[in-house]
Amino acid sequence: MESRRTPLRFKIINPHVSSVLTAEDRLASRLHLFGVVTADPSATMAAGGFVQVSNLTIPSMVELDVAVSDAQCAAEMAAGGAAMASEWAEASGIGEDDAREAISAAIRAHVAAESTQRARSIDEAWQFAAAAWAAAETALDADGRVVGAIAEALAS
Repeated sequence: MESRRTPLRFKIINPHVSSVLTAEDRLASRLHLFGVVTADPSATMAAGGFVQVSNLTIPSMVELDVAVSDAQCAAEMAAGGAAMASEWAEASGIGEDDAREAISAAIRAHVAAESTQRARSIDEAWQFAAAAWAAAETALDADGRVVGAIAEALAS
């Protein structure tokens, strides 16, 4: 029976396109996320940026943005580690299991980062961000093992 190898390809795809938004546009976007579509963002900004939305206020929405950014950073680091691990493992034929683990961890980090955006509370958002960082650490550790295995093979 012939064994088929699955290529270890992992590409970094960043769906987050940076754009310049005014504070009012950013606020309107965030309010829309929480189901508030009739709020006047410029009036809200003039009132100091505070509006009650469900159980979140605008300052807590800023904290939510920080948690989302933190989780996205973790996902990007995990993706970078997985990409390098898969490239080196495929090129050398060494450390493929660890490269697969890095890819799996990068996927977990991405899922956690996406979940952070849909968090219903600040605590939940930070829990997802923590999960993203835990997965990123796993991906980077696996990448380190790939490098170690290649270095060991070259030394012998």
